[in-house]
Amino acid sequence: MPMQHPQSECYICWGPCELRNICACRGTQGCVHVKCLVQYTASMWSEEARDHRVWTTCQICKTPFQKSVRLPLAKAFWAQADHFWAIYALLIMGEALEANDRLREALPWMEQALELRRAFWGMHESHTLRAASALARVQLGLGDLVKSINLQRDVLRWRWEHLGQADPGTVGSVGRLANSLCLVGGLAEKKEAVELHMQARQLMNRVVVEMNRLDVALVLAKGFIPLGFYREAEAELRELYPQLQRLLGNGHPKAVGALTMARRSIGLLFIYGGTNSMECLADLSDRLNVSKSSPTAQTSEPEDSSVRRVCSQPWEAMRDFLVGAYRLTLSPFFALVQ
Repeated sequence: MPMQHPQSECYICWGPCELRNICACRGTQGCVHVKCLVQYTASMWSEEARDHRVWTTCQICKTPFQKSVRLPLAKAFWAQADHFWAIYALLIMGEALEANDRLREALPWMEQALELRRAFWGMHESHTLRAASALARVQLGLGDLVKSINLQRDVLRWRWEHLGQADPGTVGSVGRLANSLCLVGGLAEKKEAVELHMQARQLMNRVVVEMNRLDVALVLAKGFIPLGFYREAEAELRELYPQLQRLLGNGHPKAVGALTMARRSIGLLFIYGGTNSMECLADLSDRLNVSKSSPTAQTSEPEDSSVRRVCSQPWEAMRDFLVGAYRLTLSPFFALVQ
């Protein structure tokens, strides 16, 4: 039975609507009709100094919008973008499709965005590097490991040379490349992944902004799983959860995702000989139930079955969790057999 959310008023039109977690705003500010948000954003775009970030980021809490509203906003931006702003709208549309798991549709948008940005700004500019990173993510999700890893190496080299070691994008690129190399499966790739992972941990302390540092820490904590460091992954994800909860709210997808990934780590730890794994899993299952029942929780639930169905019994949680862990490890190859 779907979770019932309290009724509230849309903060734009004041009409009744369900409370939806579209960003990190809480309380009445988190309730809005998608149509109202699109119209309000379009008015800001036409009246104020034009900034493409109004289509992707909440102007109140300054955090990115979640997937439930990203695609309608991206479509509205694309409809209004002129020749120059189309360079931004292409990538925003591709990222919105990616966020909604429509990777094959996102791919041509990403490719066109990268081509135009490379021609307009050059390959070393931060906007172009962001488009290249986004394209590499989509290629990885579609199972094209060779193209994705080669592009990630190029992005990392360009970021390292032109943006420096303390740039959050540089540190994140190191962690994502390490995670991608784990999917190849060879000993040489795994050894390189471990070295990159250690390097990213050393660089992470140089990141100044707390939210950027937590984003990098989340990437690295998830990277422990394909490396086989399940206990370390569980410990770090459990530590990250209260920090994400404090900054983003109890029901925010990043906070819920940290707990879910911790459950996956404990499930794998249980299989490969961990101790007290069932007790830890029961504790995390209870905490995850609290997060999912938060009134600010997102109404459009993730596709992964281990997130979609929160179980009350540890053994049921273990079963769902292992299916999710298997899918997480092999997800880049699913497109190859469809």
